[in-house]
Amino acid sequence: MKKLFLAVSAFSLMAAAAFAFDGSPFLSVAPGVTSYTKTDYSVTTKFGEYYRTPSVKYQHVFNERGQEVESYEYTATNTLVDKVIYEYNDQGVLLSQTCYDPKDIMLWKIVSTFDDKGKKKEDSEFGKNNVLTGKVIYKYTDAKTSEEASYNGDGALQWKIIYTYNDKGLVLESNTYSADGALEEKKVFQYNTLDYVTEISSYNEHEIFTGRELYHYNDKNQLTEYTTYGPDNQISTREFYKYDDKGNLIKTTVYSVAKKFGTSVNEIIDMSDFAYEY
Repeated sequence: MKKLFLAVSAFSLMAAAAFAFDGSPFLSVAPGVTSYTKTDYSVTTKFGEYYRTPSVKYQHVFNERGQEVESYEYTATNTLVDKVIYEYNDQGVLLSQTCYDPKDIMLWKIVSTFDDKGKKKEDSEFGKNNVLTGKVIYKYTDAKTSEEASYNGDGALQWKIIYTYNDKGLVLESNTYSADGALEEKKVFQYNTLDYVTEISSYNEHEIFTGRELYHYNDKNQLTEYTTYGPDNQISTREFYKYDDKGNLIKTTVYSVAKKFGTSVNEIIDMSDFAYEY
């Protein structure tokens, strides 16, 4: 199961939880849900027909407050791969995430610390034998996260992200820098009138456009389509989302878009189903 923070920023994680539905914890569920299972499928084609085969399963378990407390990863044959246990304080703030293998041996742990105003100061990651393997330190300006800096276990800077905000407090731009201070990537965000992100444009270290992401919503403000574009501004993938009548996500389907046989072709490359328990 993926570690949650050392490779990506907090805003990226929020976007993943809100939009990507990729098996990460904290997917919003309807009241009363005690758990859900996400099944990912590999997709193949034979004689022009699509066939899907289960590849991996994730189970997410919630407490009576609707907080995720456990998550499990299984193979397609229901063999446990690993599990993550989440711990909260009395105010419902996530304090730690600990991953174990099938023999209950700790693989990694992430511990969060906060200042006296409740703002997160650090995320520290520990490997086996509780050895510190990395740390992200957060800085704030005007109550907003202005900077995230990631360090390895020896305290050496790995990357830094600096954020700017609009007058509504929404992320307007993020700039990711390498340890030597050179720009690696720039992202620019756009929103609709309800403050839902609608577009993210990406640029490389030379501030040359490299791609963009578009988010489409229905009249219930549910994400229905996530579309990515390459540096040529042509569609590369489309991901569609379906929901049940309680608002729970029940299916995602990903298509690769390419020019084939003289026309634009949408080919299924990934599928996931979600099943809920109450």
